[in-house]
Amino acid sequence: MTEVRRSYDAVAEDYVAGFRDELDHKPLDRALLSALIERCEMAAPIADLGCGPGHVTAWLEGRGVRAVGIDLSAEMVAVGRREYPGVEFRNGDLLDLPATDGEFGAVVALYSIIHLESGELRRALE
Repeated sequence: MTEVRRSYDAVAEDYVAGFRDELDHKPLDRALLSALIERCEMAAPIADLGCGPGHVTAWLEGRGVRAVGIDLSAEMVAVGRREYPGVEFRNGDLLDLPATDGEFGAVVALYSIIHLESGELRRALE
């Protein structure tokens, strides 16, 4: 995971520039996220795992849901905090989340589990 972390640290600024408005052009992703919001208990936050620069986390927050972005890359977390100052971001690993058991009511993991080895998937999903 060290290589993955370094890679994303190196491209964090490019990511925010390229993906800031990503959901504007993805009606299916917006619909799926909206369906998730409808099914969630509003008291528990949604974790956005592998949040990158935080655009999805901020989109969720913009719809009245408390969301927490978590990313392996400290630079991505820093960009998220800068771009979306009212949103919570944490630095963390999918295999060792910086969270307590039961803290989240739901999880979003867009394009992030691709970085796990097949033997790590079960552990991450549990």
